[in-house]
Amino acid sequence: GNLKESAGACPSVTSCSPARETTRTLPKTCRKSRFSWTSAAEAGTPAPWRLFCLDSASGKVLWEHTREWPSAQNLTHWPASPDYVVYTMENTIYVLSAKTGEELGKHTAQGSICSLTAAPPGLPGHIYFCVANRQLAAYDVGKDRVAWSLDLPENDSRIPLSPRMIRGSTFYMFTPHEVLAVELGKNPASEERILWRFAVPEGTRLEGIRLAGDHVYGLRDDDVLVRLEAESGRLVAEYPLLWDVEDFVVTDEIFYALGSQGQAYAMKLATAGNTPKP
Repeated sequence: GNLKESAGACPSVTSCSPARETTRTLPKTCRKSRFSWTSAAEAGTPAPWRLFCLDSASGKVLWEHTREWPSAQNLTHWPASPDYVVYTMENTIYVLSAKTGEELGKHTAQGSICSLTAAPPGLPGHIYFCVANRQLAAYDVGKDRVAWSLDLPENDSRIPLSPRMIRGSTFYMFTPHEVLAVELGKNPASEERILWRFAVPEGTRLEGIRLAGDHVYGLRDDDVLVRLEAESGRLVAEYPLLWDVEDFVVTDEIFYALGSQGQAYAMKLATAGNTPKP
């Protein structure tokens, strides 16, 4: 398959198929190696899926991992100690050594794995993943077992997981209908892991959340931004937005947005009440 080099010194992932080729940079670390994958399949004939680790200075292939399967998802480089590369195929998580490509472990879930993220430094060495948008689970890489699992509220959409939504030992996540704060660090009973939950009004849906300062911000599909206390989930303020929002970034003072018609704007957020200042 084709290997594509991306600019800069960070590891990157390249996915190649007959229909498209995409490159993305792996988060949070710059190292002397790059990880790329390539896959291709003719109609009715699956082709091997290959993962490469390249030296970013020379382009030399340091190791190659091949599996007789046409595609993989959720490829993640986890620069913890030890150094892992993780990916999923349907309902199975595979863990490789980032140094050698050796398979260190795998776990098969009772349903398709729809999203996955790694724990940040300071937390136990777990991979967090969602199964069929109905369950959050923590896979202990070192012990090659699921440490705990938590049933999630019924929903009809993929639940995205991001390391940017983990602060301390709290994981902030959302379904289309509510925001949840989940405790990761302790090992209480499953029903005690949800620290708080905040439901949006009936007839509206959440399209995304961001964590900034001491607050969680949620974007509703009726063009309203909600501001919640990260510690308690208490609603602090609601802000009507100027245009439909395609993507947004927020600090504890300013909301930056890209509108659906190409607008870009910033809005100063008040500390209390729904009194935004464009």
